[in-house]
Amino acid sequence: MNTDKDLFTKKIIEQSRISYNKDIIIFGKFLNLNEQSILHSTKEQLMSDFLLFGGYNFAERQMVAFIPDDLYDLSIFPIMLLNITITNTKYSQKITHRDVLGALMSLGIKRDVIGDIIVHENDRNTYIYIFCDNNIGQYIIDNLNEIKRTKVQVQQVIDNPSNIDDLKPVFKIVNELIPSNRIDVIVSKAFHLSRDLSKKLILSQKVFINGRIVNKTSEECKDDIIVSVRGYGRFIFKQSNQVSKKGKLKVIFKFYE
Repeated sequence: MNTDKDLFTKKIIEQSRISYNKDIIIFGKFLNLNEQSILHSTKEQLMSDFLLFGGYNFAERQMVAFIPDDLYDLSIFPIMLLNITITNTKYSQKITHRDVLGALMSLGIKRDVIGDIIVHENDRNTYIYIFCDNNIGQYIIDNLNEIKRTKVQVQQVIDNPSNIDDLKPVFKIVNELIPSNRIDVIVSKAFHLSRDLSKKLILSQKVFINGRIVNKTSEECKDDIIVSVRGYGRFIFKQSNQVSKKGKLKVIFKFYE
């Protein structure tokens, strides 16, 4: 039986072959971190070169383009930038990344045509941006009018705003002590869950490391990985290489807000 990895690998090899044989650009979907890792590891099997771009410098989700030789213009990517405006801030609720994604999924939109979703707040304003495939952009503009019972308006941004690269993800930093860097220990500590529940989430394939499904509760985590737990949230796991007096590891959780 073909695994998701096998099917994805077969697809990108075929897209690369078509690009090479027809001497044309073939655009794929937005790839998560795990798919990007597979793409790079499959490089020797590809017939054409490829580029990855997500619409701005710090993009996590990136669209792949299989390209003929010597064509490296990032402006060719069919990526549309949308800005979401809250129409009545007086009666609005706080909107999170998860809220925006949920609203898009409720419209029947597939995840692979959506790039990064940026939700950034300062003292005065809430900035919400969506990077998406050109083919789905107008549908979002026409149909996304409410997020979390808050009325919104969606418009296309013709030119990237000058501050788009400054709108990096906002994190809540939490310092913790853990007995080991096993994934079940880390998930348990991060979301204040019992070890049994943490293990059940892993065995139910609801825990991801850099977009890859985690299958072993005992898997040891490396530094600077993104851990996602379906229904709970995601965070960057960082090791400080320090140990407490009682022998516990000092670690940092950077929760996406």
